[in-house]
Amino acid sequence: PPSPPPPPSPPPSRHLHPIMVRFPDIANDDDFNGQIVQLDVALTATVAEVKQLIIEKMSNFTRQVPSNEQMLSYIDPGFFAEENTLDFYNIEYGATLILTLLEPEADFLTENTDSGSVKVQFPYVTGSPTFTG
Repeated sequence: PPSPPPPPSPPPSRHLHPIMVRFPDIANDDDFNGQIVQLDVALTATVAEVKQLIIEKMSNFTRQVPSNEQMLSYIDPGFFAEENTLDFYNIEYGATLILTLLEPEADFLTENTDSGSVKVQFPYVTGSPTFTG
């Protein structure tokens, strides 16, 4: 008689597998020296969840970087939206994402009290030829 089929395995989306995140290389900053860290995630994880894992990896850093100052990207230009999943961006296990750090918002938003307008100075993004402050 044929053997019974193996028990069903959980959907692959629930399995945790490694992706890599390349941290920026910032001059005179021992915490951010271009290192690559591994995160174990499911492809169904949102970008916001990945950023929280990055914060956990930075727990022993001198400089803490909140998720709103982290931008993630991959091969194509453009940053990921926090509500989307890794699967949405066709990220595969083993891929290396690129972490870019933004300066705090207070450094580039100022209010003009005379007119009620807001002046926006684009942030300095480490390694970006476009966002130079």
